[in-house]
Amino acid sequence: MLTVLALAALPMVSTRLHESPWSPIDGPTSVSLTATPPVVATGGDVVISWSNIDQHPKDYVTLTCGPTTGPNDFIAARNVSGSFVRFEDLYMLRCDYEAHYYHFVNDAFAHVSDIVIPLSESKNAPKHGHLSFNDGLNQMVISFNSASTTTPMARYGKSRTLDDHLVRFGSTTTYTAEDMCHAPATTMGQTLYRHPGYFHSVVMDNLEPATEYFYQFGNDVDGWSDVASFVSRVTRGDETPVSFIAYADMGVDDAPRGWSTALRVFEDVVARGYNHFLLHFGDISYARGNVLQWDKFFALLEPLATRMYVPAMHLAELAHAVRVVRTWWASATVRFFPNHGIGSNGYCVDEFDYTSGGDKDPSQLESFHPAWGNYGADSSGECGVPMVHRFHAPTNGRGLFWYSFDYGLVHVVQMSSEHDFLPGSLQHTWLEKTLAAVDRRQTPWVVLTAHRMMYTTQIGEAKDLRVSRHFRAAVEPLLRQHRVNLVLAGHQHSYERSCPVFNGTCVDQGTVHMVVGSAGAELEQQGFSPEIGPWSVANINAYGYLRGRISRDRMHLEFVLNANGNVYDQVDLLPWA
Repeated sequence: MLTVLALAALPMVSTRLHESPWSPIDGPTSVSLTATPPVVATGGDVVISWSNIDQHPKDYVTLTCGPTTGPNDFIAARNVSGSFVRFEDLYMLRCDYEAHYYHFVNDAFAHVSDIVIPLSESKNAPKHGHLSFNDGLNQMVISFNSASTTTPMARYGKSRTLDDHLVRFGSTTTYTAEDMCHAPATTMGQTLYRHPGYFHSVVMDNLEPATEYFYQFGNDVDGWSDVASFVSRVTRGDETPVSFIAYADMGVDDAPRGWSTALRVFEDVVARGYNHFLLHFGDISYARGNVLQWDKFFALLEPLATRMYVPAMHLAELAHAVRVVRTWWASATVRFFPNHGIGSNGYCVDEFDYTSGGDKDPSQLESFHPAWGNYGADSSGECGVPMVHRFHAPTNGRGLFWYSFDYGLVHVVQMSSEHDFLPGSLQHTWLEKTLAAVDRRQTPWVVLTAHRMMYTTQIGEAKDLRVSRHFRAAVEPLLRQHRVNLVLAGHQHSYERSCPVFNGTCVDQGTVHMVVGSAGAELEQQGFSPEIGPWSVANINAYGYLRGRISRDRMHLEFVLNANGNVYDQVDLLPWA
């Protein structure tokens, strides 16, 4: 006798987790499921086929991994219309995947068979590696994720074989559903809160400047990552040209969106030397409470993040290649820096905004909801908690929320447009002191990033335009006083470059503003209007990212299109006189 259940609506009906939600089938059954391949590589696909069943057109197959809240809680479901179904993108979730066949019989659905599909890697394998700058110029932090609480380690040296290497031990954290501010981030489920594993960070110190180091992360119990490499930071004021990548609003969608950005950037890092740091200023994964989305994002970025410093900024809105691109990335090795919700490493704060549960806010600051703002619950209750566990930032500001760092000729300041930035606020006071402390003889260039923009001519964005004017009024006087060269922002999913501008007017000596929010999230649907302001020099609604090279006498910037790799817009900025 089959265990029969009526198929309810797909949303979960309970928040209580069951370690084994699939009850044994009563009586004999000959239904057999086959998984091809039976063991899957991280990021791979699996085909589920079946035999010995008179299938019904309403039959379906679900995919789960780990504890569920019941039969209607799953990662994905496929209706049965042929002899097999396919599930894509089986990333490491620190559990075995399972496929479950539901057969329509007697006007209800019976769970008739299931099969386990393990990944080829151990659940305790070190994954999601990414590099971050630390307080010291002679330090680099490697952060990673696993299902293990074994003490994290890093070994590193100047030889790829690591014959003469240093060993450092690190620390471990994690977070629960109760640690976040409100639903849906606090709701249990296969595509909501699932245990995120454990987050490990190790400081690699005593680094010589501008030197290539090879390293591994993990430990002797759970295993080690592949050998990766990074180049340590140059000293403050070093004349070595600085090359970097910058963008916002990425997510993990297929080409020509996030996957294309990852592919193009990887080529620029490896083949063209844009490998000093990557700035991602807000809206990183678009998880919105879905831990699975974070795992996909880090699987996408790990090849890059283990090769270069990728700062992350955490902001209010959260995110989501062709198969050959995924395969290539899975076997590649790169340096990455986290952003969006990022602090000193280039993170922004769109994974932050919330409407209740402020006592859980890791920034420990009053929620910023001015009457003229359009700040809501864009993080779906995450309120920055996943960001602060997943990323690392220098401690010269407010942790991951705002910070700054030096790299040779440039000083990068990461601020939060989701926290109070008005004059007299904690952040505004910090920003003024930070900008005033930069020695422009030694460090001639200053770049400021935030998730939201101060200048935009995007049509149909009246609320964002209103916020931008208040943002500009509060912060622009500091930009002029301290001769900030460039402001990078996202939030609007497009590209736009301003003239050197101050107080809404193009000037000879001023700050150039760039919106580079086109790394993967759905593009803006309306164009740009000079009636909003005279400052827009170049703009386009197209997927792409920014790359730059900085020498003492100029900053060369290019906006690269994902579609063909061509440069759509470029400009040379000169130092302020």
